[in-house]
Formats: sequence, C-alpha cells, structure tokens
Amino acid sequence: MVVFDATALIYLFDPEAKAPIDHETQTAVTHVQKRIEFLISTLKKRKEKIIVPTPALSEFLIGAGEAGPAYLDKLDKSAVLRS
Repeated sequence: MVVFDATALIYLFDPEAKAPIDHETQTAVTHVQKRIEFLISTLKKRKEKIIVPTPALSEFLIGAGEAGPAYLDKLDKSAVLRS
C-alpha cells in the first residue's frame, strides 16, 4: 500500500501544473507528469493500492475548482487509486 498526498494528486490530475523546484539544484524538476505515470504504472504491476486519505483529497479538491467532480469520477473509476 502507498499513500498519496495532495501534491501527488496535483501532478497526477493536472498535466499543466507548475513543476516543483529541486532544493539542491534550484531548478524545476523535469518530467514530473511522466514520473508520476511511471510510479503508478510500477505500482499497478506490483498490484499495490494507492490510498488517498480524506484530508489530502479535500486539500486537492479545494484547489480543483470546477474540475473537482471530474477528478472524483476519475478517482472512483481507477483500479489502483482508493480514497
């Protein structure tokens, strides 16, 4: 079992989200969307479940605006993600 926080959800659901800054290099992290997709693919192959705690989901949905219901629908249909 793996637990995702709100930050992971942002990059999972919003491919346009601004990349975080690497504190060591002070530059934007590259290929954030591909990294998240690879992580989920790897976890799926291992038959791991990704848990999204209610507080993390709530924090994510606050910033999702009108896209929130679509994100919840996608989450509900996911074979890997659980809230």
